[in-house]
Amino acid sequence: YEAGLKNYEKEFNYLLKAHLSYFKYNKERFHKGTHYWLNLLPNIEKMSNIKKSNISFTEKDKKINPIFIVGVPRCGSTLVEKIIASGKEFLPMGEETGIIGLIVKDFIVNKSEELDFELEVANLFEIRRALMTGDKARWIAPEPNLDMTTTRVIVMSRVFGTPLTRLDSDQLSEHDARDLFRNMVDGLLEGAALHGIFHGDFHAGNLFILDDGVIGLVDYGMVGRLDNERRVAFLRYVTGLMSGDVHTQVSAVRDLGAFSSDVDIDELIEKLQLDRVDFDPLDLTEEQFISEFQSLLKELLASGARIPKELMLFVKNFAYLASFIQKMDPDMDLLSEFSAISAGFLTKHGFRVSAELGLALTDLEVSESSFRRAAGIKDDIDVLTWRDLSERREVMQKRLTNSDSAVRVGLRGR
Repeated sequence: YEAGLKNYEKEFNYLLKAHLSYFKYNKERFHKGTHYWLNLLPNIEKMSNIKKSNISFTEKDKKINPIFIVGVPRCGSTLVEKIIASGKEFLPMGEETGIIGLIVKDFIVNKSEELDFELEVANLFEIRRALMTGDKARWIAPEPNLDMTTTRVIVMSRVFGTPLTRLDSDQLSEHDARDLFRNMVDGLLEGAALHGIFHGDFHAGNLFILDDGVIGLVDYGMVGRLDNERRVAFLRYVTGLMSGDVHTQVSAVRDLGAFSSDVDIDELIEKLQLDRVDFDPLDLTEEQFISEFQSLLKELLASGARIPKELMLFVKNFAYLASFIQKMDPDMDLLSEFSAISAGFLTKHGFRVSAELGLALTDLEVSESSFRRAAGIKDDIDVLTWRDLSERREVMQKRLTNSDSAVRVGLRGR
């Protein structure tokens, strides 16, 4: 409607309202208002120097007339954007808040990569190589036709199998579900920690299961990349998580960019109470729980904490995977799975991990303590299932919802 009236400023204001929490969190970046995006942004050098293989920008092209693609998750909005952006007069800006991301460092590079199909083929080859070095019998990737692939078109072989979105617990036994879970986690871990590259959109729509349990993986437009220094930091984090070494975990995420380089690790651990053992937050009263939650948020904000983009992408992938597996096997014992996956990784790659991190093999012993801290369970709990974890999460969410106003007041008082 607003597009028909050409009231683009009003459209941008709707965008602001729809993503209010995002803009508030990044207010130092997005304080310039719609006048900047509609009138000043098109004339800056960064915009006029954008290169696109099928377009040459002229003065008349600099005027931005936004097109908003609206749809529910997984509806195909990215594909629609790619189709529209392949036209001569259209420039892709990215989904959701991507339109205003032009003022964020490296945005143009990142978005052009996501929409460059030749680069997607290169991503495919790199990720396939990483997966095949683990266990090539577990994974299959499409085979691109290089002679028919350009920056705007990609042609590749079909990946057969059943999409994870169509699987249910009747089609997958508990044993198969657990094997599938371990194989997928192994693929993510090995790609990120050992090769510095991993698939960045690991949701059920991009994963297929073949009859023999082989995993088909498609859509390589979004990847996570870690240079060698950051890859080693991520490897340290994974190793610290598996061995229960809190100091190693915190120093590793600091080196990934979660905290400033001069932060005092020991002081941070103490303030955030990360070294508590045999502690269950649900044992607290509701008032104590809210107070602890407020204190944790304040300490994180005071320390300048942020989530490194690679770690966020990795966690997002794991969240996609977890949401699927817990439906397939809600009674899977997560403590047992954590131990099995950790032991498998350290046994298989122990010598390399030891050499890269300067650790003795005896330092690479699996401990459940990190997982217990993350899940908030005590040492006398022998089994923790997806069902248990979901119930605990619901209780915590209910406490926070019941005291939502108190949390907001506490944060405003910072």
